Amino acid sequence: GKALKWVGAVTALISLVAGSVQLNGLLQASRERSEAVQRLVRAADMQIGYGDLDSALQLVEQAIELQPGSRAAGERQVTVAMMLLRGFDYAGEGYGQKIDSLLPVLYRGAVDVDPVRAADALAHIGLANRIRQFDQNKQFAVKEYFERALALDADNVFAHVFWAECCLIDDMEIDCGNDLAAAEGHYAMAMQDGRQQDYVRQQRFDRLRNTSVEGADILLIGEMVASWRNSVPLDEKQQSMILFDVSSFSYPDEQYGRKLQALLQRCPPAEVLGMLEWAGEGRKWEQHKNGPRLLALMAYLTELSDNRPLAMERYRAVRVRLRWSELDGNLYYTPIREKIDWALAGLLEIRPGWLGIHYEETTEELARSLGMATAQGLFISDVAPDSPAAAGGLAAGDVVLEIEGRDASKLQTMEHVLVIKAAEDSLTLTILRNGDRKQAQLTLGETKAPADFAQLKSLRSKTTQLALLMDHTLYQPAEVALGELTLWITTLTDELRTGFKLDRDAAGVLIFDAQPGGWDSSLRSGDLILAVNNQPVNSADEAAVLVRQARETGGRSLLFSLLRAGERQTVAVTIN
Repeated sequence: GKALKWVGAVTALISLVAGSVQLNGLLQASRERSEAVQRLVRAADMQIGYGDLDSALQLVEQAIELQPGSRAAGERQVTVAMMLLRGFDYAGEGYGQKIDSLLPVLYRGAVDVDPVRAADALAHIGLANRIRQFDQNKQFAVKEYFERALALDADNVFAHVFWAECCLIDDMEIDCGNDLAAAEGHYAMAMQDGRQQDYVRQQRFDRLRNTSVEGADILLIGEMVASWRNSVPLDEKQQSMILFDVSSFSYPDEQYGRKLQALLQRCPPAEVLGMLEWAGEGRKWEQHKNGPRLLALMAYLTELSDNRPLAMERYRAVRVRLRWSELDGNLYYTPIREKIDWALAGLLEIRPGWLGIHYEETTEELARSLGMATAQGLFISDVAPDSPAAAGGLAAGDVVLEIEGRDASKLQTMEHVLVIKAAEDSLTLTILRNGDRKQAQLTLGETKAPADFAQLKSLRSKTTQLALLMDHTLYQPAEVALGELTLWITTLTDELRTGFKLDRDAAGVLIFDAQPGGWDSSLRSGDLILAVNNQPVNSADEAAVLVRQARETGGRSLLFSLLRAGERQTVAVTIN
């Protein structure tokens, strides 16, 4: 019995020692797993800081495999899933499957004992469902999850931000209302949360800028005006909005016209102008591709602010740039340039002349139908009722043979004569009617500015009479005929050097326009004539005299030394 007692005691002791060793090993393994999980969580936090969310998610998933019950790892997994969803790339492939993989994590977060964390997860489930609804074209609960989130946390930042976005982009039957006021209310509640305020401001700006809800962009511009009043610097996104969105208000389009009107109803023109000038200090906006549109808008705002001299200076500065672009073949800015021309005509008190006819060059076929031996003159296809042409006796079917004593076989001849004519000026035409030559004396009327500048949007095909008139008024070009080519050349000024992108000290004579010239012409718009027959020229008069002398002495061609696109070249041009 004693022996058995001793054996039992020894066995118990051995079992106790073995159990202690085993328990110590389990505790040691548990500590090691806990330390490993902590390291993985810290590494995940580091990856989150670097913005590598996919790697962070992999790390916390490894931590959960090591210790499924780790609260820290579970919270990080939910946090990363929400961050991934907020920074989602909708343009990438397979994002539907990625959202499906994140939803179980979000649902686990939605039952968190912390009501704020649970509300965050519920709001993100609503966001995920909105994305899935768009991707799969199916109905999912969206607003319901926002409501559940707000029931737990009334100021929840994410629920309010996501709901506000639905108010601004209600094109997926979410029934959140296409309502700017409702969106603003949600953004205001999101700011009361106190968390993620930079995120709220960023999301609000991006969504208001990109929504089609009327008045959202005007609201943001009004806030930029307020920043100018309070000397709060604008950030890069606001600067970008000025260059891309606000500059579009200068385009004569019905949509942008309404936007500009709404802006000026909210803020006085002088304040909008002050904000744009302040925002552009130190920035060379004129070198940006949208710079001309913005400068045109600023010139218009200057005019509305009753600063006529500065308005005229700004109109001229942007007009010459637009005209150079137009003569170079880019007609995108033509409607803006035409609108500027009407503004300048008003400021300079110029009354463009109006004749009231449609005409075209007479073709051989048209000449035969009229009984003419050869094609000559300009055929009048239409005469506007109650026009100066009608009052002067012109009629459809007449052929204009001469205008002010000059042969009128080319369209440019009529245009170049009319360009220097203003309202109430007289005009003498020689016409052919039923085989008889007659003279017509007319008094030009006045071309009126369009009541709605949105109609200028269609001006993409030709240079208007007003454009030629303003060219003549502002730059005084001289007309030079070279064989089939007609040049308008002008003496360089600082304004022209800047507008045509020439060096400040550039010398020579600028070809302002070449008709019927083109990109492959020997002489074209924007060329700088340095010399004619090796004789340097510095004024339009000098170049015109050399051409006239060569023609009068029977010369057949002239040598022109040019500067084109920064390169010097010499071309021979037929003159007779």
